[in-house]
Order: sequence, then structure tokens, then C-alpha cells
Amino acid sequence: MLRDRNLFPLSHSHHRALGLCVLVRRDLARDPSPPNVERLAARVLDRYDDEIRSHFLIEERVLFPALAPWPELVPLLDELLAEHARMAALISCLQTNPNPGSLDRFCVMLSDHIRKEERSLFERMQQLLSPSQLSDIGARLAPTASPA
Repeated sequence: MLRDRNLFPLSHSHHRALGLCVLVRRDLARDPSPPNVERLAARVLDRYDDEIRSHFLIEERVLFPALAPWPELVPLLDELLAEHARMAALISCLQTNPNPGSLDRFCVMLSDHIRKEERSLFERMQQLLSPSQLSDIGARLAPTASPA
């Protein structure tokens, strides 16, 4: 299903985060030395601080509450929120002890999380919500969306 234009800001952010994960995992596999792990962890931490954390907050404050009235989405929303918390914990670990395992786990978890949102949440939203409801969500996302 084509992505509704009202979800473009989130999907574009997802695309950038997936790219980061691919590059970090590829570079980590090529060179797992401590200096490279520190460099890659710094890159992930910077992106988390610059975009991913605010993306999570937008989802938690705008998107997820707007979807709470659909009971069939609530278990998925709860799962996504729990994943946000687990990724934040991995970020804390990377801040204090950058290591290849935590770095790889974060990238795998973030990639899986994004795919779940794109393939499950967004697809189901587009089936359940009317164009007007999607437009309302899009209007609430637009002023808070991270720049491209």
C-alpha cells in the first residue's frame, strides 16, 4: 500500500534511521576495533539526540494517543512504546560503555522497530482511519516533525 502523505514526515525519518543502521552495522562488521566502535557509537548518539529521540516523542505525544481509540491498535502501540524504552536504555549503555554488542543490538532493534511501524502500524492506520482522520493526524505531526 502506498504511504499516505500525512505520514511522510515519519516515514522520511524512518528512512534516514534505517540508512544509519545499515551503514553502522556494515562499518562495525568491517572494523570492530575500539576506536571504530567509539566513532560509530558517537555517530549513533548524535543521530539519536538530533532526530531519533524527538521522533519517538512525536510518536508518543501525537501519533499514539491519536490511535488509542482503536482497540485493535492498542497492543501494538504498547509494544512500540516498550521498544522505545528498550532503545533508550541501549542508548544509555552506549553513552557509558560503547561496545560492539550494544551498538549492533541498537541498530537491529531500531531497524526491526521501524519495519514494524511501517508494515504493521502505518498500513493498519491507513485501512482503519478515514482520509480526514489521517489529515488531522498529519496536521498535528507537521509542526512537530523533524526537518529532513
